[in-house]
Amino acid sequence: MTDIEALTLYKGRKTTGRRNNPVPQFKCVGGDACRDAQPDVIQCRVTGLNGREPQWRCEAELQDLYKFGTTEVICEGYDYAEDPYVFAGSCGVEYTLHRTPKWFEAQQPQQPQRGTKGKGAGASSYRDRARGAASAGQGIIDEGLIPWIKSLLPFGLGALLPGRTLLSWIPGANRFPFSLLFGTSATHGSNYFSTDDCTLEM
Repeated sequence: MTDIEALTLYKGRKTTGRRNNPVPQFKCVGGDACRDAQPDVIQCRVTGLNGREPQWRCEAELQDLYKFGTTEVICEGYDYAEDPYVFAGSCGVEYTLHRTPKWFEAQQPQQPQRGTKGKGAGASSYRDRARGAASAGQGIIDEGLIPWIKSLLPFGLGALLPGRTLLSWIPGANRFPFSLLFGTSATHGSNYFSTDDCTLEM
């Protein structure tokens, strides 16, 4: 037994036995995390002797949520239980697995953060609502007011031209009944009736 310096044990593999039946190479026998996780590989090394018994240190790649408690290397004696010579491939590990403080921290419900972030979110929401209202108002102007202004634009331009009036831009403004209401000066510059206004059809 003292000649063994290191062991590498794998999940899903079993030991070999000469007098006993094969068993898993490692097994969790206690702790509050036995059902939470299981390492894929455990490596154990001899760190010293306690009399004639080797002292083992076992390690495995575990999340920081878990840690080993105790580890015990057990091997099958070749001829009898206390035989200092062990059967090759018969060694396994029994261990305890515990949850670390980080595991318990991870279980705590996340609290919403307070302070500037919350205020910023409220301000952002207010700005979004204001922006939306402005967009809606702009839509009303675009759909209603602008087309109406465009329809009046030719009359405004006509009033700026010398010798032209607003009515001169209306087709047929010199004809009856417009000539009776406004006079033909709207289009001809003098106040007279057109003979076309009084045409009588027989």
